[in-house]
Amino acid sequence: ITYFHAIFWPALLMASGYRTPTRLLVHGFLTVNGQKMSKSRGTFITAANYLKHFDPQYLRFYLASKLDSSIVDIDLQVDDFVNRINSDLVGKLANIPSRTTSLLTRHFGGQLGSIDEAEGRAMLEQVLSYVPRIESAYEAREIGMAVRHLMEAVGEINTYLQRSAPWQTFSSAPDSAHKALTTALNAFRIVATLSSA
Repeated sequence: ITYFHAIFWPALLMASGYRTPTRLLVHGFLTVNGQKMSKSRGTFITAANYLKHFDPQYLRFYLASKLDSSIVDIDLQVDDFVNRINSDLVGKLANIPSRTTSLLTRHFGGQLGSIDEAEGRAMLEQVLSYVPRIESAYEAREIGMAVRHLMEAVGEINTYLQRSAPWQTFSSAPDSAHKALTTALNAFRIVATLSSA
């Protein structure tokens, strides 16, 4: 509601002696499967009904992945929503702590070890290289770009885990497996911090 946030709300803040906004992030309408929300057509979704079925973080992630600094409609495509949540949030992001913490708990008493100085250090540096890109995207209100960079960083961690395969080496090379798990979990901490911004 642009007129409220650009005219009425700043006027109320000004009259109350508070600082007014310096920038406004505005986007278009939210559509569902390419159509305007409509109760009669069955494309209207209430927050209460959504919350009966899904976690609100799923919708935040999905909508954030579509936000940029231009004024365009955001389309909630149900099939794309399900695929993106299953692929990106569950299959890629949540998979990292799921794989690492269970192995750390089962084989290493739930204790972190030292960082893998060879491949692991390089992967951590690669993940850290995304920090300024994500910060710049957030600052420019290019939230979708920030999400894309975030998922690229997640890809770096998953590639590292696939190469090091600690689930296969914990008995033959426990020190190496422990380092790989520790490194991946530390990289995940960086990504989790960036995603909570």
